[in-house]
Amino acid sequence: MGFGSVTSIYAAVAFLPLGDSTALSFLAPLVVALTSPLLLHETPSRVALLSVPACLAGVLMVAQPSFIFHGTPLPLVGVLIGLTQPIFSAGAKMCVRALRSSEVDTVIIFYMAAISSLCSLFLCLVIPSQHFRAPTSALHWAILVVGVGASGLGNQTCMTVGMRYAPGAFAAISTSYLAMVWAVLLGALFFNERPSVLELCGSGLIIVVTLVRAPA
Repeated sequence: MGFGSVTSIYAAVAFLPLGDSTALSFLAPLVVALTSPLLLHETPSRVALLSVPACLAGVLMVAQPSFIFHGTPLPLVGVLIGLTQPIFSAGAKMCVRALRSSEVDTVIIFYMAAISSLCSLFLCLVIPSQHFRAPTSALHWAILVVGVGASGLGNQTCMTVGMRYAPGAFAAISTSYLAMVWAVLLGALFFNERPSVLELCGSGLIIVVTLVRAPA
């Protein structure tokens, strides 16, 4: 599930604009809200459920997907791939939630990394366009090891621990909307990207709704 989530988001970006693939990926909390009562016997509070459309509206204001803001038609293949990502993501997180009473965090993180590595190696071997190429400079190594590897491990660790201690699976995954706020802040800090008024309003909406929903 975790490998499928990561693979599908990268594949969706290859077919869709970044804003569109981002907007589709944030449907994961909605999938959890619909399935966690059945699979985990956890029912989100009314406040938590009401926070989903508000946070999703904030995401749309930040990502500004072309299918809403510009009326641009999207390729069907890209949309289908993009829609599989939140399903995989929600499934992976609910699996982690279900394992919280029988497995320690480090075991879950290890299996996620090991299975993803093996699956990635297999794809590199069988798909000619995806063959492995070693980085050619120290900077590329640093970006891959520190930027991608360490941040990915940190993401997986925080998600795993959060799913264990959060009051419910939906409460844990719904905080992922804050990733859009961090994207705006880091883009301004490292890439000199000046957020628009709409992006700032969307980020503010996500923060406010998350703070209001936190006690729920």
